[in-house]
Amino acid sequence: MAKDARYLKQRATMTIPIEEVKYKIAWWLKIILLLTFPLWIIPFLLTNAVFGKIMRNTMQKFQRTGRIENPNFEKIDLNSLDFYNRDMELQQAPQLIIDEASWSMMEPQDVTITTFDNIQLSAFVIVNQRSNNNHKWIIAVHGRQQNRYSILYLVKHFYEQGYSILTYDARGHGSNNIKDSVTFGTKEADDLYAVIRYLNGFIENQDFNHAISISLIGNSMGATTILETMCRFEIATLGVKCGIFDCGYDSFTHIMKVIPQKYFKMSWFWVYFGLQFYFKHQDKFKIKSINTISKLKYCANMPALFIHGIDDETVPVAMAKRLFAKKISYEQTPEISELLIMPKAKHVRAITTDYNMYCNITLKFVHKWTTTDQGETK
Repeated sequence: MAKDARYLKQRATMTIPIEEVKYKIAWWLKIILLLTFPLWIIPFLLTNAVFGKIMRNTMQKFQRTGRIENPNFEKIDLNSLDFYNRDMELQQAPQLIIDEASWSMMEPQDVTITTFDNIQLSAFVIVNQRSNNNHKWIIAVHGRQQNRYSILYLVKHFYEQGYSILTYDARGHGSNNIKDSVTFGTKEADDLYAVIRYLNGFIENQDFNHAISISLIGNSMGATTILETMCRFEIATLGVKCGIFDCGYDSFTHIMKVIPQKYFKMSWFWVYFGLQFYFKHQDKFKIKSINTISKLKYCANMPALFIHGIDDETVPVAMAKRLFAKKISYEQTPEISELLIMPKAKHVRAITTDYNMYCNITLKFVHKWTTTDQGETK
């Protein structure tokens, strides 16, 4: 019970919208630091070693499998439809609940997708039979600590409008590969590319007799994964038409300098370099490799819908505004990307805050880029 109390207390402190902090070192401060080098270098190294390790462990060590200890979930298994439905109940979103009968009628196919480094990702492929082998697909990419069940809330309304669905467990999540490190968009982008290629093969094997049309939607880490994939791979040649980027970060360096201020109440200067070291040597990826905002010129022709909540307590809403402004600066007139700022919405909760607005805008956006005026697939 003490552990549960600590968890609930931690969640209670995460209700205030997070603000960006000034994390660049001014030129005059650099001079002062240089002159006082002998005074701060030892505390600097020790603090980064200790707090960098703590923060790395906090980011990597979370529950992947088993029953939930949080009393709100009554020891429900994390990787299950029951967990998803209980989460929707707690979010007071009954329209997003999927009962067992409906889930059975959806006929989810349990498949395994192999990544380029031979990691096995568990996935659901849900062919929308009500649409006569509908050729329009949505791939959902979840955020940190979620899974292929818990991301269903972002695609349920698409399924109800005739789209077929694919959701999958990211590396280090779900029931498989629970010992793999999370790389927050680096290797996950490679994985999403493998998922897109897998879906292409699946669609071709089904002989739907339609051109492939795929849209992407993801939140938080999943959103950044989508943008990284859009920038790094020629996914338009694989039938990807557009992407929805829900409450993602503009770069991992940026968010890792904002978060210490939020959770440790200390400057990033005393944490970031140790964190950078541990991620590189323990998890085999570089923080600076996830610099999505600097890569947007490589996906200038791919439509993106940026969504962010005003009350986001994890990722500052300013990041979405900055990404959108940068993205449209590379686009030809008229701009093909859009921005939706959701009032009162917290992190990954835009759809449960205003369900009708979220559904209407996302459906309209995807329909715009997957259907011509004559109702035929582009």
